[in-house]
Amino acid sequence: MKRSPLNSHFLLSEKRDTDFWKMSKTLDEFYRRDFSSIVDSMKGLFPRSWQNRLQADVPLVETMCKSIAVQYREPPSRRYLLPSGEYISRPQSRALSRLYKALNVNNVFKVAAEKLVVQRTMTGVILPQPGTNRSAVMVFSPFEVEVDAHPLLNEDPQAVEEYRFRVPMRADYEDIEYGLLRMNKEGAFYEFRGKKTGVYREDGSYPEEFEGRYPVFVFRLGSPPKASWFCSLASDAMTAQQILSLCTADAIHSSRYASWGQRVMVNGDRNQVDAITMGPETIVGIDDDQELKIINGKANSQDYLNTIDHYLKYVVHHNNLNPSFFSKFPITGLSKQMDLFDRQSMRMDMVQSLQAGEQSFYDALRLVLNAGVRSNSWPVATLEVQYQVDEMPQNVLQEAQARVIDWKAGISSPFEYVARERGISVEEARELVERNAEEYRTLEAARMVQE
Repeated sequence: MKRSPLNSHFLLSEKRDTDFWKMSKTLDEFYRRDFSSIVDSMKGLFPRSWQNRLQADVPLVETMCKSIAVQYREPPSRRYLLPSGEYISRPQSRALSRLYKALNVNNVFKVAAEKLVVQRTMTGVILPQPGTNRSAVMVFSPFEVEVDAHPLLNEDPQAVEEYRFRVPMRADYEDIEYGLLRMNKEGAFYEFRGKKTGVYREDGSYPEEFEGRYPVFVFRLGSPPKASWFCSLASDAMTAQQILSLCTADAIHSSRYASWGQRVMVNGDRNQVDAITMGPETIVGIDDDQELKIINGKANSQDYLNTIDHYLKYVVHHNNLNPSFFSKFPITGLSKQMDLFDRQSMRMDMVQSLQAGEQSFYDALRLVLNAGVRSNSWPVATLEVQYQVDEMPQNVLQEAQARVIDWKAGISSPFEYVARERGISVEEARELVERNAEEYRTLEAARMVQE
């Protein structure tokens, strides 16, 4: 590493962390409920007993992704605003709607949005399907793509010097072989088994309608470090998944062996101990001075489990998840309301990121569409996306308390509230409230007499 001659702590160059790609792949596996990497961790931590330990995997990462990324559970509505201030024509809007459906955009973006929660950067590209006049939308996690970003314009997809996507080229029942899709300003090629094949044209060049731009789009949750294309990964989610799986398996293993107890033979040699067969259908013969007993041990797993639960509570809180799904500890009304607020805030961040990604996708899509018709038929437009997402549940008790405070302060009255809720006049509401109050006082008086 190069350092400043005046300040040794001021680095003038630094190596990229190679663990970044491993963490991205592990997070992708956890999202898909693939916990095979946990076995490797168990082998390293418990080399003598890992084979006797049962995995206890809880899909924490997948739940985290699906709890926050809810925007594509229902197809969103899209409108395209032209620079003139008008929207694109109805025929074009309907054509785009059919095209999005044919490209399976909503389903592709649903998975991309869910992965975005932990991957933080999802890079996509629109590719022609060989032998057809159709296109395909592919989205890649960080471990599946290398990007030589511009040192200053590092967030701009069009300022990138080169993309290198890992794409599947051949597959059978046993194996998948990957090739490289290399895209730079010179052209786009598939590289596989030593051969190069053009992507958009046979010679690898781009259609003129691309206007020197890449048909690439990006979803980002947050901002990347300077000179980097990728945002930081949610490594805390990966660590939490590993700890939860490993510690739960460890607690089960400890409890299981402690509940069996330890068999002990007093005044017996090794040969006798090895020869004894235990079981309900077996008779054991021992000498007068020998004794066979079972010592029951205590696993002391409760404190261990409490520690896991405390850790999980903090992970859930700082990742804006519903704590009642993961933690056994009671949740107060205030903390529940703050949790709802935090999750709503996280969803708003997701919406902003997804809207920017949708705009990026349309900018790439119009290049491909114009190349298909060899004209500039599809104009530059600002995409407006409306997601069909249910609002977060409200705290009914807190809202009722707030209304009472307003009534006492004279800001509003119970008559106005009832009139608004029932759709009646204030006078009718006054009569209704007074009648209900009188009936309630009658019931209370009757109850007091009975007691």
